[in-house]
Formats: sequence, C-alpha cells, structure tokens
Amino acid sequence: MQSDLTMLAAGISILLQYLNNSMEQSDRSNWTLHATRCENIEEIRKGCSIILECCGQTPFLSSIYKLWQISSNALFLFEQQWWPDQPNETSLHIGTPTVALKLSALLRPGWREQHHLIRLSMASLVTLRIG
Repeated sequence: MQSDLTMLAAGISILLQYLNNSMEQSDRSNWTLHATRCENIEEIRKGCSIILECCGQTPFLSSIYKLWQISSNALFLFEQQWWPDQPNETSLHIGTPTVALKLSALLRPGWREQHHLIRLSMASLVTLRIG
C-alpha cells in the first residue's frame, strides 16, 4: 500500500514538473503553454479512460488505472496552479462497469470508434518516455 502511494505521489510530481516546464518563464505576465506537452498527457489520460470505462478496474489493468490516476491528478493540479480562478476541467472520477470485462471487450462495435484515441494515447506515451 505504501509503495502504491509513493508511486502515485512520485508519478504526479514527475508529470506536474513535465507540465510546468512547458510554461515559458521569461515573462511572467505573458506565459504561454506549449500545447504538445499538455496534449500528450491529455491523450494518455483519454486512452486509459477508454480502456477503464470499457473493461473496468481489474488486476490485469492495474497499471492502466495507475497511469490514469497519475495523469488525472497531475492535470488537475496543473489547472489549479495556473488557472486558480477557473473551474477544473479534469475529472478525478471515472465510471467503470460494475462487472469487469476482458480486454477483448474493446473489440465490440460500441468501442471500435475509440481505437484511434487509444493509438494516439500510445504514441503520446512513447513521446513522454523519450522526451
């Protein structure tokens, strides 16, 4: 349990630093976001969301759930830090089916249109790993 909390805290810290480094710090009154970093994290989060919303939170998807938790919390904190007067757009809750399904459930017709988002998520994860 403690190692899970440590991993969650470390992951959030790493992604938050990744996002914070995307802010130009030369002129504090004119900070702009390098959209690609934020988009990468949002795409990773979206891919994880699709898998979890389809299949549920199962032991074999625990790493996907942890990645969703880390990216969601990092984006949530990033929004709070840089836009404190705005409502957060990132949700920290996810709806999952009451009965967990196999990963093959993603092949069902209702989920096929989401496949391109999962591919984008995988590409963003590679970009994050390399970057």
